[in-house]
Amino acid sequence: TAVNSNKIIPIPVKYTISSNPIKRVFNFIKIQILLVNFIIKFHTYYEYVILFPQLFVLPVVSAKIIFKKNIIVYAGGRASSSVKYMLNRHWRQRDYLLYLILNILENIVFTLADTIIVESKNAVSYLDLIKYNKKIVICPQWVDFTAFKIKRMINERPNNVGYIGRFSREKGF
Repeated sequence: TAVNSNKIIPIPVKYTISSNPIKRVFNFIKIQILLVNFIIKFHTYYEYVILFPQLFVLPVVSAKIIFKKNIIVYAGGRASSSVKYMLNRHWRQRDYLLYLILNILENIVFTLADTIIVESKNAVSYLDLIKYNKKIVICPQWVDFTAFKIKRMINERPNNVGYIGRFSREKGF
């Protein structure tokens, strides 16, 4: 997302998920290159760069170091934590290497970020962000119950399930 003085400009990025690790790495790099191209093309139009996936090192480096933009990162979770969770259950050397790579990428982004947004104080320690404490802003997620009122009791509603986020084992699906 890019923010200028007038509005927030969402940048939709198509992401293809593959079970093939080589394709996953290729897609990961391709998305970052697309974002870097956007930053190069429109860097004069915005003041901040807001990132949700905290693994995008290339756009952060280009926006922060080359174009001197303020970086805001939302840390709703950490990819390295997902791999660490798997390591705690089933040790595999390949997963440990992946954990190290992801952890390094995340820490580069968190180091370059001007602001790191988390949902709660507990998230700071849970996500191992204590060393970035001076950059952290707590922004809880909540529902405005004055705007959203119960119209039908739960047992009168159809069984619909909605989810926005990443499917991963530590989330308990």
